[in-house]
Amino acid sequence: MKDNQYPPLPQIRSVFRTDSATNETHTKDMWRNEMVSINDGKIKTQMLVNCIQKIKLPQDSKIICVPGGIGRHADAIRKLGYNVTNLDRNKEWLDIGRKHFPMVNHLEGNFEEAHKYVGQYDLALFEDVIDGPYDESEFRIVNSWSQVCDVYPKEKNLKLFKFNSKLIDQVYNHPLYEMNKIIKEQMGFGNLEMRVTIGEVDSYTVESVICKGPEWQIKVDPSGPEYKYQLLGDWLNNDALGHKAGFRGLMCGAGFHRKMVRKNKKDYGMINVDT
Repeated sequence: MKDNQYPPLPQIRSVFRTDSATNETHTKDMWRNEMVSINDGKIKTQMLVNCIQKIKLPQDSKIICVPGGIGRHADAIRKLGYNVTNLDRNKEWLDIGRKHFPMVNHLEGNFEEAHKYVGQYDLALFEDVIDGPYDESEFRIVNSWSQVCDVYPKEKNLKLFKFNSKLIDQVYNHPLYEMNKIIKEQMGFGNLEMRVTIGEVDSYTVESVICKGPEWQIKVDPSGPEYKYQLLGDWLNNDALGHKAGFRGLMCGAGFHRKMVRKNKKDYGMINVDT
């Protein structure tokens, strides 16, 4: 095994979450980094094509990819016989897309403003929701678009990892009792995201969890006595072949119950549900 084959983990960060939609500022460097994909994105493109084929939409249906980047995936879906629009707010990406995928309709716009597209499309496709982690900011956008047209996906398939790790016990440890209590609370209620390699856990088990839209309500029970840690997310793949290096997601040992509140056909974000 080569050195640095896996990233230096366990790695943990705070998850930004609010109960109302927010505008996030993205820098050009962040945009450029997000364009990097393994195997030129071919595996994800085929996955999205398979998804659309299963839906069996009428030919020439109007599909909008939200957000679509340079439009590589949109062009593959267009070849199935659909009228496809690639929506993104990054002009640099769209300019590249117009050059290499000219048969796609490239549209610059804010995909959080779904109300501007009423009656224009039959289906909104959310590429990142299909294969990305648990992300409530994306769920809010899907919620908004579901009031404009049909959306895909309508559910998010997640994994619940229950595990023990002496390494994490040692790394995230504080000599003061009060501080350890705070650490445990932060790891318990879905406020922190962690990436863990399989080699860093002593034992683990995996369960399937489905989060269904457009309210995206999800309920996870607290972890039992057998496992100290619990993570809601998905596998962390190490390469283009999908070899499982570990898992990533939200730490939620104390349980996790969230749903989206919708009033007057507006998106009001995710809230905690009393259990």
